Amino acid sequence: MLASRLRHLRGTDAEVMQTATTVEAIAFCRKWKRSFLRSILAQSDGSAASRP
Repeated sequence: MLASRLRHLRGTDAEVMQTATTVEAIAFCRKWKRSFLRSILAQSDGSAASRP
């Protein structure tokens, strides 16, 4: 869905794939960082795990 929309804007498939991969990598890093920080907080402060 996103790739087809980008293809209209960008042109070549290589650019589209590169853009889509970059977006996915950024999203993955953010998600990983968030869960990583949450686990550290849970370890350092026991009450953090019970808070939503």
